[in-house]
Amino acid sequence: MEEYQERVLVEQKELGEKIIKLTTFLINAEKMKVLGEQEWKQLNLQLEAMLEYHLILIIRIRNYREPLQ
Repeated sequence: MEEYQERVLVEQKELGEKIIKLTTFLINAEKMKVLGEQEWKQLNLQLEAMLEYHLILIIRIRNYREPLQ
């Protein structure tokens, strides 16, 4: 595996961990009261973007393991 591909693997793993942490944070209903509605919504948008990026990384990694046709 190429060096850049290994970096993508590390990035995907780290992003997955961040997604878990943010999701856990957002699940706690008390946080919305502390953050305010606007920041709560922004964090949800951030999570959506992180999930989309994570999926793209997974697709790229899958392509490293399976030859493109």
